[in-house]
Amino acid sequence: PGGLVTTVREMVTEILESPVPVAVYVSPSGASAASGGVFLVLASDVAAMAPVSDLGAAHPIFPGGEGDRESIALTKARNELAAFARSLAEHRGRNPEAAEGMVRESRSFSAQEALEEGFVEHIATDRDDLLDWLDGRTIGRYDGSETVLSVAGAGIRTVERNVTERVLGVLSEPLVAFFLLAVGFVGIYTEITNPGTLLPAVVGVVCLLLFGLASQILPVNWIGVGLMGLGLGLLILELKVASYGALSVGGLACLVIGGLVLFDAPPELRVPTGLIVSVTLALGLIAMFLVRLAVKAQTSAHATGRESLVGKSGEALSDLS
Repeated sequence: PGGLVTTVREMVTEILESPVPVAVYVSPSGASAASGGVFLVLASDVAAMAPVSDLGAAHPIFPGGEGDRESIALTKARNELAAFARSLAEHRGRNPEAAEGMVRESRSFSAQEALEEGFVEHIATDRDDLLDWLDGRTIGRYDGSETVLSVAGAGIRTVERNVTERVLGVLSEPLVAFFLLAVGFVGIYTEITNPGTLLPAVVGVVCLLLFGLASQILPVNWIGVGLMGLGLGLLILELKVASYGALSVGGLACLVIGGLVLFDAPPELRVPTGLIVSVTLALGLIAMFLVRLAVKAQTSAHATGRESLVGKSGEALSDLS
């Protein structure tokens, strides 16, 4: 939830090696520099927070939000990150004990408490307030040098996300990823049951590839994907085997269970159960409709060829030999 440790370390390194001072500003009011954000504040040359913001809760956890205090892996990570936080705080002249507490005990501080503990140097109501406070101030750098800031009238350039990052941002929504997987399965299912249409197959493959891209960002549980694939297979098998609906019921059950465990994420990041059930029922209705058409086609009388004459009455228009 707070960022990968490796990513946070890369960002801290960029801050420490920056040729110009770096100010970290926790804003707007109501914002939080939690978990990975703590280390960005500790590494900064100067830090500020907006009123009614908070800082802290940097205890390491597994990707997806789960954590076990008895885990050796988490114990090692906690000790290493606690030393990292202490080292940054000591070198920046901030409170090392409180910094370590944010890692080991998930301690958190309000903006005023962070100011009193020395984690930030100023509480700024907005960016203009921060720049006015920074102008003319002497900043101590990580290498021991000092820099006098002159930011009055300086231009401000906002770095927006590029197109690729925006697309990844959309794909990283669990709801979107779930729909991509569902639509991909429906596309493949439709192509198998109606060979030669091509469009469903193309749409299905594209959606599955996009889901694969999203899986690089989201904590996907591949057992859940396997269960959904198995459910799709059972629905397809229903077309070939007369199970009187047993395969369809099993397929729907696999789809529901697979959807529920699709993401190893906290409850707030998982796909709503109601949505999973709704999509699964929709898939089931489509499957049963196609099964009905297939059964009807198999049991209906032949309409063409010699077989279509069997059992019918006719009048000979000439003598029979």
